[in-house]
Amino acid sequence: MRYAISFPERVRSNLHPLDLASIGKLTFNSPDLQTFTLLPLAYYAADYPDGVLGAVLNGANERAVELFLSGKIGFTDIFDIVERVVRDSADIPLSIENVFYADSEARESVNRLSGI
Repeated sequence: MRYAISFPERVRSNLHPLDLASIGKLTFNSPDLQTFTLLPLAYYAADYPDGVLGAVLNGANERAVELFLSGKIGFTDIFDIVERVVRDSADIPLSIENVFYADSEARESVNRLSGI
């Protein structure tokens, strides 16, 4: 990840590589779907792997977070708006052109729903 963040440069670090064997036992719990309310929506989008709902979800979420960070919508509005955009979107066949189209349309839908 350090390479991706610092690209094209290389940043030196004194961190050692992660050795999962030395950590010991790892325990995982089921996700809290009440707290992470967009996770079921991500599962919903993943149920359509041959379409662009994942791009719709991502574009809507990114735009809604931008609007929240700029003070134009409230925090809980993010969830309501993103869910509405995804649920109202038609799942069109997967292609690079359709991914860009779906992302753009999702962002515009967020703007409309938030009054921007």
